[in-house]
Amino acid sequence: QQPALYRSEDGGTNWAAVQIPASCALDGTFAADTATEGKIYYGTCSGFYVSIDAGGTWTLSINGVQPNYSYPSYFALAPSDPTHIYAAFQSPGITSSQLYSSADGAATWTYLGVDNPSQFAINPKNADEIFVSGYPLGLFLFDSLLLKTTNGGGTWQEAGQPPPGAGGGSLLVLLPTSPSTLVAQGGTRLWRTVDE
Repeated sequence: QQPALYRSEDGGTNWAAVQIPASCALDGTFAADTATEGKIYYGTCSGFYVSIDAGGTWTLSINGVQPNYSYPSYFALAPSDPTHIYAAFQSPGITSSQLYSSADGAATWTYLGVDNPSQFAINPKNADEIFVSGYPLGLFLFDSLLLKTTNGGGTWQEAGQPPPGAGGGSLLVLLPTSPSTLVAQGGTRLWRTVDE
C-alpha cells in the first residue's frame, strides 16, 4: 500500500490527503519547520524532499549527498534552529549509511565524516552540538560507540560507549530542560547520564 500523508487545518477535526513524492514499500518520515509556515520535510527511500506550500508541491533536495547514499532513513531538525537538519542517508540494500547535515533548510548537504550512525540527539539549545551512537568502524562488526561534536560535525570526540544493549535503532535523546542529561535505551531499560 502506498504511504500517505494527511493534513488538517482545523485542529484534527477533518483530514485531507496530501500528494507525496513517489515512495516505496518503506514508509517515509516527515517533519515540519516550526519557524516557517507551510514548510515540510519528507524523507523516503526515493530521496529527501521539501515542500514550502504545506505539501502542495515537493522538491527533491539531496545536493551534496553521495549518489549511492540517497535514502534518508532518519533525520531531525535542530529545536533551536529548524533550518539546521541532521540526517542519516543509507545506501541501497541498507548495507551502510553516512551522517550529513544541512544548515540551509536542506538546500545543500555536508558529509560529517561519520559512518553507520544508528541514532543521534541534538542539543535543544545549540544546533552545533550533537551526540551520535553507531558503528563507525563497520556495520555491527564492532561495539557501538558514542560520539560528540560541539561544532556541527567539524570535529568529533568519543564520549564513551552507549549502555549495554543500546545498539542500532535505540533511543537517544537530550532533555530539553537539561541539555547535559543524555537518555539512551539499552535493551528493555532506559539509562541516563548527567555528565557532559
